[in-house]
Amino acid sequence: MDINSISAGLGALKAAIDITKEIQNASSSLEKAQMKLKLAEITENLATAKLQFVEAQEEIVDLRQQINALHQLTDLKNKIVKKGNVLYPKENESEFIGDGPWCTRCFEVDNILVSLHHKTGFVIATSHSSAASYKWECPSCKANLSAPKPEL
Repeated sequence: MDINSISAGLGALKAAIDITKEIQNASSSLEKAQMKLKLAEITENLATAKLQFVEAQEEIVDLRQQINALHQLTDLKNKIVKKGNVLYPKENESEFIGDGPWCTRCFEVDNILVSLHHKTGFVIATSHSSAASYKWECPSCKANLSAPKPEL
């Protein structure tokens, strides 16, 4: 729906008003057939106008929903932070959105927070200690992300 559709609706209303004025100003000699023709034109113009305005109203509702979704996404973006290759909630935000970590790819592409699953990789052993590489896996997009081992 664009401004042209609204203009078309307004044009149809104007035409209906003009026809109504013609009928009101017509002399009594206006034949019954002409009167019926003018009334049919009015009905057609009013129906066109109504259709255009219903479409405009639906478009307004859709646009408002899109605006609300964008506001929610902006609000969510303000509550998360990227640490390494994954997303976490900013301080004091976990009670509202969870603890994370979340997939950066799914958020950047699909605008959704998908919780990552951890999986350990190979073990490196030395004479004094051993360490495992730590990976996160996204169950949605199957991305494998390296990240520090979560603090428990």
